[in-house]
Amino acid sequence: MQKFMVGAGLAGGPPAQRTPPPAPEVLEAFGRMQGNVNYFLAHGFKPISRYTPDVSTLKTGPARIIVGVGENTVGSLPHRSAVALAEHLGTAAVSFPGGHGGYSHNPAAFAEQLDEAFRGSHASQNP
Repeated sequence: MQKFMVGAGLAGGPPAQRTPPPAPEVLEAFGRMQGNVNYFLAHGFKPISRYTPDVSTLKTGPARIIVGVGENTVGSLPHRSAVALAEHLGTAAVSFPGGHGGYSHNPAAFAEQLDEAFRGSHASQNP
């Protein structure tokens, strides 16, 4: 998994120790996800990497699409992909605190930004 993270631009070395440590329910979820890593890498990643969203349907659908990026992920594969999607949709990506899973590192700031994005009061910026 570390090789995958480095290849995606999400990590450059061993995982850093988080301060403060994640909540028990987050640790439990990470434990469940870890059990699925081999399956994901063997069967899930390839189809996901080949997926192309139907941008015209997304543009004309009833829902407003908000594309989010982690402020600490600039240059990574997920960040570049999200910014490209936002550009195709004719909007800007909204920057959220933290990294690819920023909600787990600073949930209060993430929730505040998410609330602003949903309310439309956030001045979207495309980092």
